[in-house]
Amino acid sequence: MSTEPGAVHWAFFTRDPEGVQIGTYAFDGKHSKNLLKTPQGSPSNLFGLDRSQRAQGPEIAYINTSVTQWAPCAGNLATCLHEAAARPAEKVKNRNPVRTVCGDSFITQERVVPWSYRNLVTYDRRVTRIAHLDVSCS
Repeated sequence: MSTEPGAVHWAFFTRDPEGVQIGTYAFDGKHSKNLLKTPQGSPSNLFGLDRSQRAQGPEIAYINTSVTQWAPCAGNLATCLHEAAARPAEKVKNRNPVRTVCGDSFITQERVVPWSYRNLVTYDRRVTRIAHLDVSCS
């Protein structure tokens, strides 16, 4: 980004692509399922006609701010999920009008693996923190 006078500072309009990203998952002990309903144009979202996934961002942000029992994790999602599943779940209430995250679930804080390291690891995101949740939707 240029610091010249009159230069447009795009960071005002966009997020840092290497910043922290939030993920939500279900995990049955063997398989994980991403609970994010993206991308908007996918067939599961009726190619953009179903707009319910647009409400998911505020829902997940609310759940994220409710978490108090984060566990550090340094690595791939599968390892972090196995470790977190062994710990008791923190009870969190989901009071959002559109609820997509309910029951036994996991929320993560992740960072994208930098492009220069993409060939050194088998995953594209590195989980930095994880929480095991029991999300009440009633």
